[in-house]
Amino acid sequence: IDVTLEHGFIRGLHAWFTIDAVPGGTRLHHVEEVDFGWGPLGWIHDALIRGWWERSVRQEVAEIARLLRAGERGKGLAAV
Repeated sequence: IDVTLEHGFIRGLHAWFTIDAVPGGTRLHHVEEVDFGWGPLGWIHDALIRGWWERSVRQEVAEIARLLRAGERGKGLAAV
């Protein structure tokens, strides 16, 4: 699954998931690359929100894993 931001507050986002069958289950790997477009101020921003961002991504991946285990596909755009 490959996701690219089309519009929004941040300048760019590229995220991807790899989902692989492994003995005894499934491995889900998720990566997000975010460009806020703030130049050197981006380092300060990153330092301030790193913990929140990491928790947010962990929650997102946990919810995706829960949906996959439950055999659900989610609500798509209807959830927005």
